[in-house]
Amino acid sequence: MGVEPAAPRRPLRRALVSLGPIAARTALGCALAQERVVHAEQAGHRTLAATVRRQGLPLDRDADRTTEDARP
Repeated sequence: MGVEPAAPRRPLRRALVSLGPIAARTALGCALAQERVVHAEQAGHRTLAATVRRQGLPLDRDADRTTEDARP
């Protein structure tokens, strides 16, 4: 058996190369979605803190920090 001709592989190669930009956009989209979730969560925490301050409720500054400390 000899080497297969390159012609049948060309369409596959073109298809794989065309997937590169699609994969990059998908990865970017996931990163942007994650960033939006983090920003929304942070905004929610700020809103909650502002509400607590406006109502004059005591802040629990000595509470153990567990969940938020785990975030980078």
